[in-house]
Amino acid sequence: NLCWAIEGGRTRTGKLRHTLTLPPKVNTRSLALNEKGTLLAGGGSDNIIRLWNVTTGELAGEFTDHTGRPIYSIALAPDGRRFAYAASDDVVVARTPRLR
Repeated sequence: NLCWAIEGGRTRTGKLRHTLTLPPKVNTRSLALNEKGTLLAGGGSDNIIRLWNVTTGELAGEFTDHTGRPIYSIALAPDGRRFAYAASDDVVVARTPRLR
């Protein structure tokens, strides 16, 4: 299932470089792009936060929310080394991911 395509990922010729997808029936509720535009984070109904390398289009990491609840909001630090998210329990969690 197609979830979204990054418009900024278009080359000068207008060709799409990468299309990012999610498993079927996942409702994406929040997306965040780091300041450099190199890392994209997404979270949603399956309580998994996914991080993608925008340059390659590859999945850079996956993290499950500790509560097992849907992710409603996500933000990346400007350097892309940390992120914070909020699930449906209204608790904000900060993490430093180990990326692939």
